[in-house]
Amino acid sequence: MLETRAHLSNRYDPTSLTVLHQDCVSKLHVFVDNEWYSISPNFHSFVVNIGDTIMALSNGRYESCLQRVVINNKNPRKSLAFFLYSDKGKVVMPIHMAYPLIV
Repeated sequence: MLETRAHLSNRYDPTSLTVLHQDCVSKLHVFVDNEWYSISPNFHSFVVNIGDTIMALSNGRYESCLQRVVINNKNPRKSLAFFLYSDKGKVVMPIHMAYPLIV
């Protein structure tokens, strides 16, 4: 179980995908099975979050990930993020509804 610390608000990514490169300070948490887990940073890897758009396209088969960033006054967190968004104003629906012939 994680110790209690100040954190930014819990959130889901509204994007299709978020690709995140973290430094060696672990401050990203995800909520799984009613518990918060810290994502161990690995400088040689990326964290890929599925966002709300992919959840809508897959009709909930792939779920968006509830996450938060824990604030720590001792070590600053440095990260690089890439966000993949759909065009603004586009309607997003499950693929089988948009293209009924695809199974």
